[in-house]
Order: sequence, then C-alpha cells, then structure tokens
Amino acid sequence: MSGETWRELLQVGRESVFGTPVACPRAVYVMEPEFNRTRDPRPKRFPTGGRDNQRAQTLGPVAVDGKVSLDVSPSESLEWLECMLGAATVVPAVGGTLAMVHTYVPKTTIPSMTVERNDGAQLLRATGVMVDALSLSGSVMAENKLDFTLFAAEYLPWVGPPTTRSAERVPGFLDGWQAFGYLDDMSGVAGTTKLVGSLINWTVDAKNNLGRKYFASNSLALGALTTGELDITAGVMLEASAAVTPAEVAKWEAQTNRVLRLEFLGPANGIETGQREFMTFDVPGAWATVNYNANDAGTRTYEFSLNYLYSSALGAGLVVRCCTNRTAAFV
Repeated sequence: MSGETWRELLQVGRESVFGTPVACPRAVYVMEPEFNRTRDPRPKRFPTGGRDNQRAQTLGPVAVDGKVSLDVSPSESLEWLECMLGAATVVPAVGGTLAMVHTYVPKTTIPSMTVERNDGAQLLRATGVMVDALSLSGSVMAENKLDFTLFAAEYLPWVGPPTTRSAERVPGFLDGWQAFGYLDDMSGVAGTTKLVGSLINWTVDAKNNLGRKYFASNSLALGALTTGELDITAGVMLEASAAVTPAEVAKWEAQTNRVLRLEFLGPANGIETGQREFMTFDVPGAWATVNYNANDAGTRTYEFSLNYLYSSALGAGLVVRCCTNRTAAFV
C-alpha cells in the first residue's frame, strides 16, 4: 500500500519573492525532516450555570515551523546555509578548476525557498522557508551533525505535479574524526594554531531570531518574516592535561579575544587532483565560561564556552566555508 514513510522525498527551489512558490528541481538529502502548521486554538467559555460551558472555539493565524538534520557535508549544506546567512561568495579553490569555495557570512538580506515534500502519503508544499537557527554538534567518536530550524509562510497539501527532480546522487559526509580545531588571537590569522591532542568535541549555535508579522487584512496568512540580531555561541571540550588547556584558561582570565576554527576535511583528491572537500566554521569571540568538572573516557576535561564578537579581520561574526564541486546552490 502507499503511505510508507520510506517513500518520503524532498526537493527545493530558491524563491524570487518571499512566499511565492517556485519550481523545486534540487533534490535534497536530509534526515528527520519535520514541518508543522499550527493555528492557536482559542476556546470560548461562558457562564451557563454548568461545568460544560465551552460553547465555541476559534483558531488563530497560521504559524509554520520545522527542522531538518544532516551530517556535516559541504555539498549538501549550501541551500540551508544560504537561507540562514544569505548568498555565498563563490570562487575557484586555489589551484583548482572543479573545486569551488562557497563562503557564507551573515548578510542583511536572507532569501527564502520553496520545499516540495512527498511525506510518503501526500504531496505537500512549504513556501517562504527560511532558516532561523543552525546548530553544529560533533565529537571524534560520535556523530557530526548539522541541525537547521525552519520558519515558513505556509505549508499545505498540494495537487502538483511535483517538479522534475535533479539526478539522484550519493551524498558525502564528513565525520567527527575528520576534524581539526584551531585557536588564535583575534588580532592574528584564523586557522594558524592547530589544536593537537586536545580537542574532543565541539558545538556552534547561530540564531537569526526570526519573527512573524501579521497584518489586518481579513486573512489568517502570515504577513512577513522579520530577521533579528544574530546570536552566536560556540563550545569546545579540551583535554585538561594538554598544554593548550591551561593557556586557554589564562586567555579567559585575561579577557583575550580568540577565534575558533573548526575544520572538516574530506579524502585527498576527492574533487580533483590536489583538491578535497572541506567545511570550516570560524567563530571570533571571547571565552564566556570554563567548566572544570567535565570528563571523557576517564580523564579530566575542561569545557570552554565562547560568545561571538564581530571581527574586522574576518569581516563578520561567523564565517562558514564549503569546498565542493558545486558551482551554486539550488542547481
């Protein structure tokens, strides 16, 4: 019978006008996709002399949210990053022809996308989809995941037909053991001083603080999504006995601003000779807290939390780079 969850598939397209649906040729490979369409129930109770006095209910305006997850992947992240931070700057990798580096920094204008979803039973379409938050979490031994929290204008069943999908492919992902970490002063060059024998796990969380606007127009539809100020934090767990760890405690005490780089590397020559896939996250900031009480595999570890700061050297408070053979998102 139809309706099995294994039939589910998603595809996306970049909107020219927020909330106006477009064709969705790009197949996306994500895990645990979820879309929720809610209308706040408003029960009406009246003094009737009885306890069963609820006599009516109305529903509030439409609110749509959702989420998708994927393992860290330069190729599979482009659409979601664009609808989180804005359009990328794309240039060929140094010495490469097929390898392209997509650099994302927070922009003032964030595009939206249309998502066509076959949930296994029905064809549905979400419009005005934007990313409210991204969360990176990983470790050497566990998963290395990216979670994207979504807002949207609308999400409803759709007659279709669905857009013809791009060719099927085998997505590539970068595990936690493929990671390197770097810590440098904000006055220096990001990615200079590698963490050796010390980095155990990591997090990066960024939030757009999207807001919903509604206007009096005899309609339950969303009027607009607004973008707020960015919130960005990061965290690392370091082996307490490593030389870098007490040095970072001293940096915290001295209020020395730092820049954390997390780098994930694919196999050598994975794109072309001399070029590999990679993904980096640069977060400049100041250490906020140090937890001295953590442990990992029976040894003492310290956990450092970072609050972001705008860096004039990086030109942003967050820089994400993806090296892939793709030339653009959504195609």
